Amino acid sequence: MTDYSILYHTACFDQFKHGSSTRTERIGAPDAAEFALVMAKSQDGGIGFDQCAASGNLLKALISHCFHFNVQNALCPPPKTPLAYLPRMLFRDKNGRFKALHDEHMKFKQELKKHAILSRHRESKPPSQPLLSAFLDEPQTEINSQVYELLAHSCHYVCMAKLAGEYGHGAFDVFSSDLEFFFAELAILAGPHTAIIPVEHPSTLPMN
Repeated sequence: MTDYSILYHTACFDQFKHGSSTRTERIGAPDAAEFALVMAKSQDGGIGFDQCAASGNLLKALISHCFHFNVQNALCPPPKTPLAYLPRMLFRDKNGRFKALHDEHMKFKQELKKHAILSRHRESKPPSQPLLSAFLDEPQTEINSQVYELLAHSCHYVCMAKLAGEYGHGAFDVFSSDLEFFFAELAILAGPHTAIIPVEHPSTLPMN
């Protein structure tokens, strides 16, 4: 047994969104979509992934697999070195699909810069904005149904940090078209001696 355990609650979106954050509640997900809340608890009762070195390392390992927003809200590929902060959102690429969307977004940004220069001298048609770019350019915008479907198709899972901190440092909501992949990967990263414990109702989760 390690110095911490992972607690999680899963539910279909029509139930999960009640009592969750406003940001999660407003996601344009189908009622039957799978969502989960994930947090860590140390053996001495501390809440959060920052309560011991092992749980902190697990969070860093999870982040290292994912595209993420940096502190300037720009989308970045999986970091090669551990980050010193918790990203607001994590996107786990599915079979190169999200990477292709990221590449398309970066190409759009370059074409947009080129258009800005050309349009100073002559009429120039602006590049078409990809759906992901429309979302990324306004990172505070809600995840509407189109963006949700795009992310569910291109990502194994998407994590959203619980910014209010009520479930401790590093707690997050996660959605996926197949949460089994997420929990299988989480178990591998946590190792065989870390307890991953389901909780039937979120009201029984410990809070700060």
